Amino acid sequence: MSSDLKTKSARANGAKSRGPATPEGRAKSSRNSLRHGLSAKTVVLPAESHEQFQLLLDAHIQQFQPANPVEMDLVEAMAVARWRLRRIWAIETSLFTAELVRRAEDIDDEFTDMTGEDRLAWVFETLADGGQSLSLLARYEGNLNRAFDRAFKQLNLLKSQRQNEPKPAPPAPRENALHWPEQQGKGERPCAVLSVTQASSRQESLSEHS
Repeated sequence: MSSDLKTKSARANGAKSRGPATPEGRAKSSRNSLRHGLSAKTVVLPAESHEQFQLLLDAHIQQFQPANPVEMDLVEAMAVARWRLRRIWAIETSLFTAELVRRAEDIDDEFTDMTGEDRLAWVFETLADGGQSLSLLARYEGNLNRAFDRAFKQLNLLKSQRQNEPKPAPPAPRENALHWPEQQGKGERPCAVLSVTQASSRQESLSEHS
């Protein structure tokens, strides 16, 4: 087959395809499209790991099993909130570490025999009294925790509603003109049963006249 024919055949088959037919297939397809979407590019900073974010997102998808795009959006929102919480924790650690190094001489000049916890407490007091970094981090952390909780509650509500939806009743068996139920087995026909019944009735009639 020439390349032109192969291209036309592929286009024709693609036009006929309607995607996954089952709910499970559609959910898997939706998850795949999200994995290869723009989430990591819009959330992960240059100094952060795209692979680690993808692992976090995949773990949330595996845990909550979204069944449609709306549930997928909520799962993604939860993963993004958790990722940004990790960022806040990293910023807080870096903030304290840098301040401990910067204030080391001041601490040594003012105090003697200070433990690591004492130095951290001194730096914490300095940061809390002299700037807004810690309070800003605390507000961000609270907002992200609330965003995670809201998405989690909405996801559970959607899942509960979907599970409580009434299932369609099975179709009733069809009947033919003589009101015989249609036979499922191959080669079984109502007329054959009717013929046997008629033959039995004729034999009984002949016996009565003999």
